[in-house]
Amino acid sequence: FEQLVPSETPKTRMTRNSPSQTVTRDITSD
Repeated sequence: FEQLVPSETPKTRMTRNSPSQTVTRDITSD
């Protein structure tokens, strides 16, 4: 759900710029 929330935190903001695969991977790691 982190992808859906607005880019509040720097992490979410950064992941948003990254490809979908990286985003999912980052969220899973987190």
